[in-house]
Amino acid sequence: MYNGKILIEDQIGPGGPSGTPTPTIYTYAPPSGGSFGQPIATTTLTAGANWIPVTFAIMKGGTDLWIAHSGIAAGRVEYSYPGGRLVKSIDDPRYGTPIGIAVNPAVIPH
Repeated sequence: MYNGKILIEDQIGPGGPSGTPTPTIYTYAPPSGGSFGQPIATTTLTAGANWIPVTFAIMKGGTDLWIAHSGIAAGRVEYSYPGGRLVKSIDDPRYGTPIGIAVNPAVIPH
């Protein structure tokens, strides 16, 4: 959740199981009448086609997303939000594959 909006990760993205995986974060306005409706923003993770994101976290300022991914040992990737541009990738084979990601400062849900 960021500024009342709900962010949902789709590991495969619009490519679907038979297409090229394109991990995507869908941003929704707060539910109205029990429904999310259509996404108000779609953030395609530009360098994401060769790995599956495990989880993500958004920075407090709302301009960056960090993804933990399982395709490369210790994979952590920073993306711009909501643009989805690759900012930084940290891959170090000396460590195990991450199963979570944390950011500081983190967004605090309201």
